[in-house]
Order: sequence, then structure tokens, then C-alpha cells
Amino acid sequence: MGALDRMEPFSSVASSWQRDIDRMFRSLAESFGGGSLASRRTDWMPAADVLRRGDDVVIRIELPGVDPAKDLEITVEDDTLHIRGERQETEEEKREGFIRRETSYGAFERALPIPSGDRYAWDPFSTYVAKPPFFDGASSGSREVGDITGARVLAVLGDSVTTDHISPAGSIAPWSPAGTWLQERGVPPLEFNSYGARRGHHDVMVRGTFGNIRLRNRLVEGKEGPYTVHLPSDEEMFIYDASVRYQAEGVPLLVLAGREYGSGSSRDWAAKGTALLGVKAVLAESYERIHRSNLVGMGVLPLQYKPGDNASSLGLTGRETYDVLGPSEGLSPRRSVTVVATRDDGSAARFEAIARLDGPIEVDYYSGGGILPVVLQRLASGS
Repeated sequence: MGALDRMEPFSSVASSWQRDIDRMFRSLAESFGGGSLASRRTDWMPAADVLRRGDDVVIRIELPGVDPAKDLEITVEDDTLHIRGERQETEEEKREGFIRRETSYGAFERALPIPSGDRYAWDPFSTYVAKPPFFDGASSGSREVGDITGARVLAVLGDSVTTDHISPAGSIAPWSPAGTWLQERGVPPLEFNSYGARRGHHDVMVRGTFGNIRLRNRLVEGKEGPYTVHLPSDEEMFIYDASVRYQAEGVPLLVLAGREYGSGSSRDWAAKGTALLGVKAVLAESYERIHRSNLVGMGVLPLQYKPGDNASSLGLTGRETYDVLGPSEGLSPRRSVTVVATRDDGSAARFEAIARLDGPIEVDYYSGGGILPVVLQRLASGS
């Protein structure tokens, strides 16, 4: 700037700037140096003076590590001085910060208790990871495939129901079954995270199945969300709560749907959650390819209406009792089965549907209770 002589008195504006600038630069110093090596240097103190050269007011800035011409923006608006700036960390500071973070993480990691044994030690108090129930009841032999009888409908859905409708990955509502379950275990709503983050815990995910707030179940017309009615009591409740009640009563469940059921992303929990709810079969007009395969892999039978048939043409409301006849006689790829929907008045709709087991391997998976039990059986038998 050349030789500058401080001259008194300053103008009233310059004097107020001098008072303000000392205060602002202390704050600015903290902003520039926060969390870095510079913030721990005892000599790291900014300095600024308001000077006058002729008719011009000049600001002299000494801020270690900062180039005023590059890092600061100084403006005057309505006789008010505004200073804005930011400084990138130096390479030394970046290295020091990385080492500090890594050291801190390493110390925390080393302080964790290490369970003994050669098997994973499941934490019964974890709300993120739990031992899944998919192998519960599995045996070394194949299961006996039977007909589905006395089934009730958990949901009647329309066209283009996506896997996000079936198993949402987003936020968990505090009032939902999953939200209630988390709060009962001391997790406040601010720490819920999302369904996607908690996909390692089946107790969260099964409670979120059909939990999308935009789901439209025709059993509860005019209402959106994870609701249904329990039959024959006709009580409205959450889909999860109804499934628990049906399972306690020993009642198998069905889902009725329209075209393109399971469209969207190939979300595995859309099939896993469906199976854990006690759904034994889905009856739809058509399926998204991967979701249909995932249903088979979880031991859920995907049924498809014959061309020209659908719930509306057959007069199905979802309040009927359903029997799926034919699986007990043996299954083969795309075999037809008989569906009988019995109404409360004793009348019945009887029609044929296609069991969408599209190849021999899918017949094996379904007959074995799903891909996981089948793989376990093969490992146990050494085949």
C-alpha cells in the first residue's frame, strides 16, 4: 500500500468502521481458523486499521494465512462496512485433520468390546441389525406343498403398485407400527433414520411393509396409508396389526392387485416383508418381472388372472374367503390352478388362474419354501 500515515481525526464513518472492524475480525479469525492448526496458534490474530490517504479511506488488513485480494470481499452499503470471506485449508491442515480424525476413530474402534466365538454375536438390543427369521422352522427335507384354504385378503390394490408402495425406503412416521416399535425401545423420532437404513432389522421392515402413506387399499375406500380391515370382524386397523391377528388365528393371507404389480426398483424387502406378514399368494393381472421372481424366492405364490379376467370382471371385493386348489396335486411351470372366492352369503366365484412359476428352478424354490431354505437344504445334504 506504500507509506501510510494514520491521521486524526477520522470522519465519523471511518471511526465507526474502525470500531466495527476490530469486532468483526475477531469473529472472522474464528471462522477462518476454526478446527484447523491455525486456530491453535497463539500468534494468529488479525489486525486491521482504517487509514486515510488524501481523500480516500483505506483499510489495511493483516490476517495470517489470508490474501485479502483473493479471500475477502469488502463492500460498503449505506455507510456500513461488510466483510465476507472464506479460506481453504492448507495441505498441512488437511493432513493434520485427516490424521486427527483417523486417530480418533481408531481409538474408538479399539475400545469396542470384541465378542468371542466363531459366530456373529447378535445384539438383542440392537434396533438396526437382528437375526432374521427366514430360516426358522427350516428342515433338511423338502416341505409338503398344499393348497391354500380359508384365506383372507389383506389388501386390494390397483394398477402399477410399486415396490416403494409395498416396502417404502423413506422416513418412518412416529405414529406408524415401526415408529411405535422404535419408541418402545427408547429410540426418539429424531433418531429413527429411515426404512432403508434399518433394513437389517426385520422387526422394523415387516412393520413398514405396505406402509407407504400413499397406499390405496380398496378395503378402506377413501383413505390412504397402511390401513386395512380385519375380516370378518370388519375392524379397521394397520395392515401390520391385521396380519398379526390373522396369523394368531391361523388364517393365511392373499393380496389382490391389478396390472404391473411390483413395478419400480427391485426392492428385496417388498417380497421379504410380504412373506413375513403371512401372505401366501398374490393374485394380480400382471407382474414386474423381478418382483414376481422375488416372491417365488420367498415362498409366496404369484397367481395371475387368465386373459380377460380381473377382480372387477369376476365381482371380487376382497371380503370373500379364498381357496387356491391344485398345488397339492403337484406343480409345474405355469400350471393353472383353481381359485374359489366364497362370499358371506355362501355364493362363490370359481375361476382359473396361472401359477407364475416360470421354470423348473422356480418350482423347486416354491416347493422348498423359498430360495433360502432350499439353499440350506442343499448345503446340509452336501449337494
